[in-house]
Amino acid sequence: MARKTENKKSADNYPLVAVDIGSSSIRVMAAREAENGKLQILGYQEDKTRVGSVEKGIVTQTSDIGATIKRLLLLLGNEIGLSSEETLDRAFVTVGGKLLQVKDVVVRRDLISRNYITDKLLEAMELECRTKIEARYPTMRVLSAVPYRYVLDGIEQDDAPATMQKAKKLDVIYNVFVGVREAEEKTEGSFARANKAIEEVWTRPEALAAALVTEDDEWDGCGIIDFGAQTTTLTICKSGRYLFNRVNPLGGQNITNDIKALKISVANAELLKTKYGQAATKYVTKTVNFSLRSTDNTDERVLLNTNELARIIQLRLYEIVAPLMNDLKQYEQDIKKVYITGNGTELQDLLPYLQEQTTLPIEFGSHDTWLVKETDEEYSAPKYSMLIGTLALAMDFRHNHKEGEVKKLSPIENVTSRLIKIFTPEDFEN
Repeated sequence: MARKTENKKSADNYPLVAVDIGSSSIRVMAAREAENGKLQILGYQEDKTRVGSVEKGIVTQTSDIGATIKRLLLLLGNEIGLSSEETLDRAFVTVGGKLLQVKDVVVRRDLISRNYITDKLLEAMELECRTKIEARYPTMRVLSAVPYRYVLDGIEQDDAPATMQKAKKLDVIYNVFVGVREAEEKTEGSFARANKAIEEVWTRPEALAAALVTEDDEWDGCGIIDFGAQTTTLTICKSGRYLFNRVNPLGGQNITNDIKALKISVANAELLKTKYGQAATKYVTKTVNFSLRSTDNTDERVLLNTNELARIIQLRLYEIVAPLMNDLKQYEQDIKKVYITGNGTELQDLLPYLQEQTTLPIEFGSHDTWLVKETDEEYSAPKYSMLIGTLALAMDFRHNHKEGEVKKLSPIENVTSRLIKIFTPEDFEN
């Protein structure tokens, strides 16, 4: 993805800025690195996404999203006290989309020239890793490729080989997130419309893992279920690697739409879902009746109660989570716990509903360890995990963003291996 490099500001003085382009809202957050590597949040702005501007995590209207990004960054700059001559002209961003998947890709070199491993050789091998996928699947794009294992002359190495280290044969196993090419291109186009630069980009699962996954989780294994507006994603981490990622193209917005279909306004449908909606009818302990204005411009009222509301939610929630819980069963013996996060977790009794479907303990993910203790409690909510994870990655990036070439870090130092089910092993044979 192209990034502006002209007129660079000092990384020490320029705030960390994260942009989250969601299907229901565009959100921006500014922070600075405080002591002990924690984040001090400086400001936050949000705007609802226009209907149809983002679909299943992919921007469809770059002009609308670009204008929103430009306006939100202006408001954010004002909020954090920038002068009229200063602007927030660059940001860190995540990409995803309904087809985002993950795989290990092996690249091999035999009879290395003069037996020396060089930076040029490693760069060429990463390029081959990317082209293996992109040449075969032109509509797909490698969004992240991070080497996690090196094998020199049949011996696995703990670390990356040093420059000019000798070997006759080198295998590098890359952890590759693959998504629809359009996801990256449309995101880039939105920033271009806003006349803003993308300082670095990561995938959404990488940002969430950075926010929620502890060092023990990296090795013991965990899952993350991200409940979004139009998509719900399951990501599996184990032994410092990503094992699996699946995106179900259904989310909380589908539940809202089901309630709205009763001829209820979107605002009222969302309010009913978040304030009174329960994950299943069996969790309803008190029946509350509602009488709401109809949206068909008649004097008739829409009558509804909490039991009927729960039944509507339960039917759609099953459709959202059942495929992911079936996937999770394949990893129950390999991981220790599951975190849930995202706006969709506001649904009442979601946790016990999910817990009944797996033997693994399920808990709300927390990103509080990244925040200074003076942080407003509001920012502990799951809706902010994506932004906090992006800012955490941005801190690491800035530490390595010196003058000259920028080194791309693994989002979590060791959590990087992936398996993409849409590709078969034969597709990547050397």
